[in-house]
Amino acid sequence: MKNDTFYNAEGLRYFKQKQYDLAIENFNKAIDLKNDNADYYRNRGYCYYEMKQPEAGDKDFNEASVIDEIKRALIGIEDRFCSNFSHYLSVLIKHKNDSRFANKIQSILKIYYCE
Repeated sequence: MKNDTFYNAEGLRYFKQKQYDLAIENFNKAIDLKNDNADYYRNRGYCYYEMKQPEAGDKDFNEASVIDEIKRALIGIEDRFCSNFSHYLSVLIKHKNDSRFANKIQSILKIYYCE
């Protein structure tokens, strides 16, 4: 069965062959299956840059940054005594409606009585 990692690998293969349209098609399929993987957005962003479409590339790189920020916060929030706890909490509050992470963020915020 083809899964997100299969499509990402196919996208990388096409990228190396400079077949950027086919690479993007495969990265799109990977994102459709697992839209919380920042690497898939970054990989697609590189294709857009190679195709001289920097706006689309920037959009994907920004999306990857958001995903990375949320994932770091979700991991960091587990240590209530870490020095970045308040920062992680503010990140989760800022992104609480992100559909990829909304359920997890909402449950964490309920624990800390922020909602």
